[in-house]
Amino acid sequence: TTAWAYRSLGVRDQTLLQAISDEVRRKLHTIEPQSLGILADAKLACQDDIDEALKPLARRFVEAMPKTLREPLDNFLKHIAELRVDNFGCWGTRHVFSYMGIQEAAPDFHRRAAEQIRKSLGDGEFVSALMGLEKQADHALSCAALVHRRVFSFVEFSVQFRDGRGPLEGSVARENGRRDRGQLNPDLSNGPLRPLSSPISGLVDRGLCSEFQLLSRVVDGARREVGDAACDLCHGHISLFVSTAPCVSCLWALRQFQLHLPNVELSVTNGEELYLYSVVER
Repeated sequence: TTAWAYRSLGVRDQTLLQAISDEVRRKLHTIEPQSLGILADAKLACQDDIDEALKPLARRFVEAMPKTLREPLDNFLKHIAELRVDNFGCWGTRHVFSYMGIQEAAPDFHRRAAEQIRKSLGDGEFVSALMGLEKQADHALSCAALVHRRVFSFVEFSVQFRDGRGPLEGSVARENGRRDRGQLNPDLSNGPLRPLSSPISGLVDRGLCSEFQLLSRVVDGARREVGDAACDLCHGHISLFVSTAPCVSCLWALRQFQLHLPNVELSVTNGEELYLYSVVER
């Protein structure tokens, strides 16, 4: 976290940063995955070495995921507990998405997402930062971001049914911590997707994550139409924007979405990656 803190404060002392990088290289194989994710986003001189250490962790995480909805979660939960990671960071999450076969959404999608978040949630300050990127990049690396960060998600979906019934289409914005009880069953045990308790922040209700709620909404809508046949009858596409890298529970929610609706193309834009890797080095 020292590297993260210096980067947050805008430290440009190359001698100091090089010393940190050298120390990271020396201890690279003893650094826990959570810290590797943070270091990968700090863009130190040893970035390539960190990346090589992070990639196999991301790959094994995806390989440990159940391959079917009926497969027990025991081995996956054990793997997460041993890994002790809540979040892989921006760069690490990119690797997870790659191993999961999740593509990035169209280039203009994040701007559309920002505008719809503003309209739906009335958050002008957030959307102004997102549209400009620079201010939000600074905020994402500020000390305040580590203490409290509002997290938003937005989804556009178009799901068609092979039996000829009308499509399921729409767009929805959501903020973490808010649940629309009129459209989502608050009893998650009866929902199509199941959240996980993360190993570090185990007391956080991951069912309140905005991306989890939006993915659940789409799967629930499809299953209400055709039940278990959704796996075979549904096709289409969904684009999801998340303003920060998803936690491990939401990565599992993305996998559950793929298992429920394997013929629905899923693409995701990680807003935090846009902030940190597009405009921070300016």
